[in-house]
Amino acid sequence: MSAKIINRGRGPEIEGTRITVYDVLDYVSQGWHRDRIAALFRLSSRDIQVALDYIEQHRDEVTAHYQSILGRQRTYQYLPEVAAKIAASRARARAAWQRESPRVCESGKSSPMPGILADHNIDGHFVVLLRIWTSEAWKSVWEGLQCEVEPFAHLGTPHDTSDRHLWQLCQQCEMVLLTANRHDEGPDSLEATIRALNEPTSLPVLTIADPRLGATREQPYLQKNPRVRTKVLPKQVA
Repeated sequence: MSAKIINRGRGPEIEGTRITVYDVLDYVSQGWHRDRIAALFRLSSRDIQVALDYIEQHRDEVTAHYQSILGRQRTYQYLPEVAAKIAASRARARAAWQRESPRVCESGKSSPMPGILADHNIDGHFVVLLRIWTSEAWKSVWEGLQCEVEPFAHLGTPHDTSDRHLWQLCQQCEMVLLTANRHDEGPDSLEATIRALNEPTSLPVLTIADPRLGATREQPYLQKNPRVRTKVLPKQVA
C-alpha cells in the first residue's frame, strides 16, 4: 500500500506519520536529497517522494503557507524555559541524525532498480554512505541508479530475526541487503543461507567489511581514507 498525503488539521502530512510537507520542505530548501531526507525521518524513499509530488502539485499554496510559518517563527517570542527546551530538542535531533539512519514489504515499486535495505546493525554506516552517495560528487550516479531506500523498522520484523528469514524477505521485496553479518555460524547464517537458497537471479548482499571500526563523520577523511568499506558476498558460493 503506497503512502498518501492526508490532513488531520495540522496541515498536509504523510499518512501514518506526523511528518508534514512543511517538515520535508525545510530540508528540500537546504538542498537535501530525497533519500537523505528519508533516512532522517526513517521513512522510505516513496514516502518522501509522495510529499515532494504534493509540494510540486500545490506549489503556490504550500509555498505561501510555508512562508507564513517561517514568518511566525521569526517573530514569535518563547518563554526562556520553553526556548531552552526547544534548543535542547533540536540538539538531540541533530545528534540523532549524526548517529542513526535510514513498513512491511510493499508491492508496486516505483523504481525499476532494487531497493536498498539497511540492517539495524549498520544504521550509522548507512547514514554516512547516503551522505556520500547523495553528495555533489556522486549525486548523478546515485540518481541514475534510481534506487529507493527502506528503513529496517518498516519491515515489521524483530532485530533478532534469523539471517535466513531476512534474506528471503529481501528477495521477496526486491531489496539489496546492506548488513554486517548478523550470525556467523549455523544453518541459518547468511553464508549458509546463500549456499542453500541462492539462484542466478537472486539479489546480492552487501556487507560492511569491519563494522567495529565505526562510522566516522569527517567527510574529508571519509573520502580520502574511507574506513567504511563494503564488499559483496558472491551470489554463488563455491
